[in-house]
Amino acid sequence: MKLLECTDIRKSYGLIKRSEALKGVSLSLERGQCLAVVGPNGAGKTTLLRILGGVIATFQGNLKVRGNIGYCSETTSNYPYLTGYENLNFFGEVSGSSTEVTEVLRKVRLDNDRKLVFQYSKGMKRKLEIARSLILDADIVIMDEPFDGLDPIISKDIANILVRLKEEGKGIILTSHDLYRIQDVADEVYFMSNGKFSRHETLTNFLRLKVGFQDKARNGIDLSFLGRRLLFQNRDVAYLSLENTDQISDLVEEMMRNGVKIKSVGLEPLEDLFMEIFNEQT
Repeated sequence: MKLLECTDIRKSYGLIKRSEALKGVSLSLERGQCLAVVGPNGAGKTTLLRILGGVIATFQGNLKVRGNIGYCSETTSNYPYLTGYENLNFFGEVSGSSTEVTEVLRKVRLDNDRKLVFQYSKGMKRKLEIARSLILDADIVIMDEPFDGLDPIISKDIANILVRLKEEGKGIILTSHDLYRIQDVADEVYFMSNGKFSRHETLTNFLRLKVGFQDKARNGIDLSFLGRRLLFQNRDVAYLSLENTDQISDLVEEMMRNGVKIKSVGLEPLEDLFMEIFNEQT
């Protein structure tokens, strides 16, 4: 079921000298799906998210939304001199939500904290933004740079929260420069440049594992047991397809059980594809 669908979205600024921020953008979001929009600074990512989240009301094109939206900006919009609980309780009462505040705080792992929001770390503020979307019973969570400036532990924690929201049937749209985390969360990636999408890929199309071998047999190493997961092989390396990063350890164990001596293992990162796409445009 499509929770959100936009077609040919356009947005311009300026009265005399018009500047096009968006030039005909289209996408659709299914229940339980995460879409990531990536691109260089000034590409139009934040403008698009503000339109989808209802922050910007004037634009050209068609936008259909089925359900409630929770918009999480890059900066916190909670009350700094209230606790997280008090913030969520306030927003819940104003919206008439019946969602239990303590349960929402537990989901984002803030249930044991009693600090005022101005005392929160950046990661805690990000989690509270997500929690506010949940207290408003949002079907769609829209996040602008959720991983920006966070240490790896908190960044992974937020990624895990987003994965759980997908499992609950929420739809998620986010922007991020943290391409590593996107590979953990997103199902599809839209590459944006100069106000339009230059490419759209599903995660499985570019999530690849590079395996280097210890012994370089003249005729190569037999990896036929991998079937369609084997994308390419020579005497030195093999490239394997992945559905998600959780499969890496299982693949490595399977290869070792079949006598393959592995020298190195690493993801062919989304960053490489990102650079490939945007270098073509410069």
